[in-house]
Amino acid sequence: RINVPDAFLTADAVLHLAMYLAKGLRVYPARVQRELMEHLAFAATENILTEAVKSGRERTAVYNAIQGHTNEVRERLINDPDAQNDLLKRLTQDSDIGLSKKQIDDIVGDGRQYVGRASEQVDRYLREVVKPVRERYPGALSIEPEVEV
Repeated sequence: RINVPDAFLTADAVLHLAMYLAKGLRVYPARVQRELMEHLAFAATENILTEAVKSGRERTAVYNAIQGHTNEVRERLINDPDAQNDLLKRLTQDSDIGLSKKQIDDIVGDGRQYVGRASEQVDRYLREVVKPVRERYPGALSIEPEVEV
C-alpha cells in the first residue's frame, strides 16, 4: 500500500524530467544529412556486393575486400575523432570489387532506399497516436516542467 503512492510520485518525476529534456531538443537537418551520409556507406555494402557479383566478380573475393575495408574504416572512425569515412573511396579503388565511382554512387544514392518504411511509419504514428493526444490535451505543450535535483 505504501509503494503505490511512491510509484506514482516516481512516475510523475520521470515524466517531468522527460518533458524537461524533450523541450530542449532541436533537430538540425544539415547535421542529420551529414550523419546519414557518413554512415550510409556501411549500409550500402550489401548492395555494392550484389552489384559487383552481378558484374562478374567472385563473391568471396568481393565479400572479403568489403569486410576488410569496413573493419579498417570502422576502427579508424572509433579511435580517431578527426577521421573521415573514406569507405566508398576505398571500395571504388579496390580491383576485387571492380565498380566505378559512378556505379557505387548510383548504388548508394541519397540513402532513401535504405530507410524502408520509416517515414510512412512516423507519419502514421504522428497521425494516429500523437495528434489525438494533442487534441485531447491542447494545453499540455504549454506546461513548464519543474526539475529539482
